[in-house]
Parts: sequence; structure tokens; C-alpha cells
Amino acid sequence: MVEAKELRRGVLASYSTADAVEQYTQRVAEGLRKYEKAAIDQFFPLSDKVLVVGCGAGREAFALEALGYKVKGIDISENLITAARSIANQRHSQVEFELTNGTNISEPDRTYDIVIFWSQILANVPTKEARQALLQEAFRILVAGGLASLTVHDRTRTLKLLEADSRYERINQQGLDDGDVILKEGGKDPVFWHYFDESEVQDLFVESGFHDSWILRVSELGESWDNVFIGFGRKP
Repeated sequence: MVEAKELRRGVLASYSTADAVEQYTQRVAEGLRKYEKAAIDQFFPLSDKVLVVGCGAGREAFALEALGYKVKGIDISENLITAARSIANQRHSQVEFELTNGTNISEPDRTYDIVIFWSQILANVPTKEARQALLQEAFRILVAGGLASLTVHDRTRTLKLLEADSRYERINQQGLDDGDVILKEGGKDPVFWHYFDESEVQDLFVESGFHDSWILRVSELGESWDNVFIGFGRKP
């Protein structure tokens, strides 16, 4: 039976390779995606402190700084954090980057106005309990009225796309929960993914204390694809 700690090791390894670092470094130049810009314009409060969970090499973090936000990025991959810090030095950026797993963030309560979990990072977090712990930590460090936002893949629509894509091999293993899959792409090592339904996203917010929450598809914010949810939760 597959174990969560085994899955976590596989995820960390996949985001620590030279290929992954190069890929995420190149993405920095892309800046914000269309739906991310729309989400900021429509829903982000007028505030200055943002935490980017799963920051990679800093794509969202640097783009948010350019919009005037004071930003910190955290990630589990030391190699990605090293890359992000190098880019920050090159850009003379003030974004701070920290290596951490996100469930024990080195910040006091009520520190941030906004916490984001974009780029579908929760897809790589095994177990409902671990995903809940991330949202609960976000709730802790948000100010009253602060906003948490996440993006996740829609289970039904995404699995249909994957089944039709010959690059991906879906590996079923005992011990996985509903929405869990292990995927292999083009000779790479298998990596854990979790896909969500809308009610699961809603429950994630509610059970973390975000009773004022709402969920959209990114297609409602201008994207051409419709298999990703973007959710928002406001701290009372």
C-alpha cells in the first residue's frame, strides 16, 4: 500500500531536478496569467502583504511585487528557492523567499492580507489532512478580513483530458483516496496528483474557518480552458 510520506518524497524529488528548476525559472518571464490578473483586479483587497505558498522560482511573487505588493514566497524545494533568490538578486527585488513546508510558517498570527496557493500546488499535497493543515495555517497568519485564494484542477474534466492524452499513464495504487492519481509523463518518474470537485474545495475553506468563500472556473475570468477552479475565502 502506498504511504503518504512516500508520495511526498516523490513530489519533492520531482520539483528538485535540474529540468524542473529550468522550467520554473523560464516561467518567471511569463508573469501573471489572464485569470490571475482578473482575480487580483476583482477580488484582492487594497493591501500590501502577500504570501505565495508553493512559489517555485517566483513567477507570481515577482509579478505581484511589480504591482506594488510586499511579497514573500515559500516552497518545499531548496533548489527552487535557490533559483528564486538568484533571480531576486538579479532584479534587485525585495521579495523574500523561504524554504518551508507551509504548515509551520515562521510568521506571527495575523501577519498577511493575502495568501495564495496558485499554480494548482494543492494537487501535489497527499491526504486531505495535509491540505487542510495548509489552509488552517493560512487562516492563522491572515489578518481579519484577509483573503486566501487557491487554484485546483476540476476532477471530472481533467481526468477526461488525461485519459485522452497518450503522454500520461495513470497508475492506480491501493491506499489512494477519491481524486488521487499517480501519473507518469513521457518516461519521467511517477508523481502524485489530486483532483478536486467543487464541493471538496468548498469544504476545504469552510473547515478551515473561511465561511465567506466562493469558487469560479478560470474560464469565468477570461481563460480559454475550463478545467481549473479558482477559490477564495475571506477570514472573518
